Amino acid sequence: MTQVTKHEPGRWCWMELATTDPEAAKAFYGGLFGWSFLDTPAGPGMTYTFVRLDGDDVGALYAQPAEQREAGAPPHWLPYVATGDADASAATARAAGGTVVGPHAVGEAGKSAYVTDPQGAVLGLWWAKEHCGTQRYGEIGALCWVELRTTDPDAAGDFYRRLFGWGHRDSSADAPGGHYVEWLDGAEPIGGMMRIPEEWGPVPPHWSIYLLVDDADAVAARVGELGGKVVVPPTDIAGVGRFAAFADPQGAHFQVFRPEAQG
Repeated sequence: MTQVTKHEPGRWCWMELATTDPEAAKAFYGGLFGWSFLDTPAGPGMTYTFVRLDGDDVGALYAQPAEQREAGAPPHWLPYVATGDADASAATARAAGGTVVGPHAVGEAGKSAYVTDPQGAVLGLWWAKEHCGTQRYGEIGALCWVELRTTDPDAAGDFYRRLFGWGHRDSSADAPGGHYVEWLDGAEPIGGMMRIPEEWGPVPPHWSIYLLVDDADAVAARVGELGGKVVVPPTDIAGVGRFAAFADPQGAHFQVFRPEAQG
């Protein structure tokens, strides 16, 4: 494993779980991925828990605020994108039609903000000072891909191009179930986008995380043993790998991915 010490602007750099039961979430994800957890005070009566993989920070979890629950937001994972200037990125997001909460300083760690795109999907921005974000990326048990599910791929593509400079390309031929777009940072794929299918019902636009695993089928079996739900069973993507989608016991959704063996 190689520790990450810096994330370039426009790259995924952190993930947070807002959950209704932090202790149950620790038991579930610790049992599933071997994560450990470090609780830190985050204000009166509040705890921010760092998720750790082999001693390195790879994300965090916290008790979902009452106002989120009262507004109807389910437990969820939130991905963050690195920025070289949180205030400038926030201004760009607003000018492109998004809404922004923040930026606000997080002690000496850095600055964060929350961006809601014109279709309603939310992601975080992180300007690193003393904390770079995830110290592992693209390794077993860590974040490896992030995907936007949206009602308007064309409008979303324009918004994120303006915000991060991302390009995109149609990868539908490689995707099960229809139209799929890859986000590009330069020539490198860094995430995906799909239109929310009608059969999903009234699912709001959202970003979804993928974690790298070495055996999607074994993870799927373990999810059930730990009280989670298999939403999409392990499924092959020809020439790419194998993925599966799950909900944890509190209802937060996430995916896993095992790349196809090379050579």
